[in-house]
Amino acid sequence: LINYLESSKKTNSKLTNLNIERYNANANPQRAKELAENVSRTDVQLIIAIDTQAAQAVTKTPTKIPLLYGAVADPQGAGIIPSDRATGIQNAGPDIIRKAITVIHSLFPSVKRIGTIYNPAEQNSVYVQKLIKQFSDSLKLELIQRTVTDPTQLSSTTEDLASQVDLIYSANDNTVNLGVATVVSVCNAKRKPFVIGDLSTLS
Repeated sequence: LINYLESSKKTNSKLTNLNIERYNANANPQRAKELAENVSRTDVQLIIAIDTQAAQAVTKTPTKIPLLYGAVADPQGAGIIPSDRATGIQNAGPDIIRKAITVIHSLFPSVKRIGTIYNPAEQNSVYVQKLIKQFSDSLKLELIQRTVTDPTQLSSTTEDLASQVDLIYSANDNTVNLGVATVVSVCNAKRKPFVIGDLSTLS
């Protein structure tokens, strides 16, 4: 959306004076809070928050500036909606996770144990993990879940998990996304398939 707005400035005279500021909290809740407070100014007309932590931080700021969120798995559970100022797109839900687990089961029929890594401090991941558990159980797949609190723990956690499972799956955890290269490297070394829900993190 932001890229679209920036490109549209060149062709749409109504957007010529549009000023877009970009900020990245790098999955740091405190930094997200600081940035949310920084952009909640009287000269700002719209805040676009990408991911759950960013949207939650903006939601908690005392302002009436409209919020447009994206890449949020469970906006209601995260406390972002219902709201008079917020609307956006949910990027994960029962149907999406069910299809993902079904595809994994179809592509890797010999897989019996699936491993997942997530940060329990991320509400979006807690929500998604419950769905993964639900649909893994329905297909009689054993699910082994491991938690991390920051990307520096991914190497050892992935090493340990890869020794216990047939495949590792990550839906949309921001901490895993930050250190996805580490997970890929370990899985390659262990010759274990790694399935990720957000391909943009691999670019």
